[in-house]
Amino acid sequence: MESRINYILVGIFVLLFTAGLLFFAFWLGKYGDENEYVYYKAYMKESVSGLNREAAVKYRGVDVGIVQDVRIDPENSEQVELLLKVEEETPIRTDTTATLKSYGLTGLTFVEISGGSNDAPLYDHSTGRIPVIDTSPSLISRVDDTLTELTDKLSDNLDSMAVLLNQENI
Repeated sequence: MESRINYILVGIFVLLFTAGLLFFAFWLGKYGDENEYVYYKAYMKESVSGLNREAAVKYRGVDVGIVQDVRIDPENSEQVELLLKVEEETPIRTDTTATLKSYGLTGLTFVEISGGSNDAPLYDHSTGRIPVIDTSPSLISRVDDTLTELTDKLSDNLDSMAVLLNQENI
């Protein structure tokens, strides 16, 4: 008995299967994404632990981009340079600020862009330079600074109490 294989049908099947795989790969890789992005830089003077590449960038709580790169600023080793990839239609103005925020107790960190009045101009991207967004300290940094200040004041008060209540004054 001779095997009768229809090579045309096998060829069509292989071509359709290959086209399906390519379509799936493009869909999976999000190559069909039609959003345009612009870049911004932000310089943080605090620790950015928990912030990774591909972390979310939110504008008033709405996902508008990702953190493209995190590195120590080559010109100032006391700060960390963040490269933010943000959707082009996001209205980031010259008086907006970037802050680090955390997702609850998990420790994962994202960048929150907030503030900005309608009177302030939008950043200009036509110059070819990447605009720099001002930063503000995160909640954890502010709490840490406040607690440090509180413990210093408490220590001073305890020293004063020790002087006031020394054996000679009693």
